[in-house]
Amino acid sequence: MQNIEEEISANQKQVENALRPAFISDNAWETAVATQAVLYMDFKITADLSTIHELQQQYLSLEHASFQTLYIGSTHPEKTQLYILLDTRSYEKALLKKYKMITNQLKEAKQ
Repeated sequence: MQNIEEEISANQKQVENALRPAFISDNAWETAVATQAVLYMDFKITADLSTIHELQQQYLSLEHASFQTLYIGSTHPEKTQLYILLDTRSYEKALLKKYKMITNQLKEAKQ
């Protein structure tokens, strides 16, 4: 049985591609809300951006809890890792769908 250093060395490429946390910034949204710029925005677009912001916050909460679980461990690591990956994938798909939707709305509004 390999020790952890040997295992990491043998699987360096996979390790490099593993556990890359998402960087999601909400500075623009928080600024728009704080300065009340949202009052001048189209209601539908504002509502959709708010939904995206909420989904991003849920995703970041899941990511934070997932990293804690992965690093601390659990009683059933294989199941836990699978559930984390499935939940993460579900949120990522939902976010990508919402990003595409809002991008199209913003393009239409610009025209």
